[in-house]
Amino acid sequence: MSMAHSLEVRAPLLDKDVVEFSATLPSDLKYRDGEKKFILKEAFKPVLPDDILYRKKMGFSVPLATWLREEIKELTEDYLFSKAQGIQQYFDMDVVKQLWQQHQEEKADHSTCIVEHVNVSNVVVPLYSITTRNPKSDGELDFDEYSSPHL
Repeated sequence: MSMAHSLEVRAPLLDKDVVEFSATLPSDLKYRDGEKKFILKEAFKPVLPDDILYRKKMGFSVPLATWLREEIKELTEDYLFSKAQGIQQYFDMDVVKQLWQQHQEEKADHSTCIVEHVNVSNVVVPLYSITTRNPKSDGELDFDEYSSPHL
């Protein structure tokens, strides 16, 4: 499925033959002066510029900001603004609404903050409710009564 979306997610350096060969190399060829993959970078120096060889790792991020404006907008609104979710007692909902509105209007990217509020709504509030309402006599928590409708 990844290739259908033009994503390269395979790990070519985990090829069995490459792994076996690299296991035979002395450590100082793999790691030297704080530089990982030393011999690999040396091998590619003639064909790759330094800004490619020595750049920091780049993670793959999901388009969360867009998803919150499109694909999962309604679900997120339900988590944030439904009275049944319970975050109203912990957060100033006028501020949450303002963050949501700014995000929807693309005035700011509040996706991380929004997801954190959803997590509080969907995980922390229900767990807090269980721990304060129904601790077992031996000090353990009774999670049997809790089940997320979205799992």
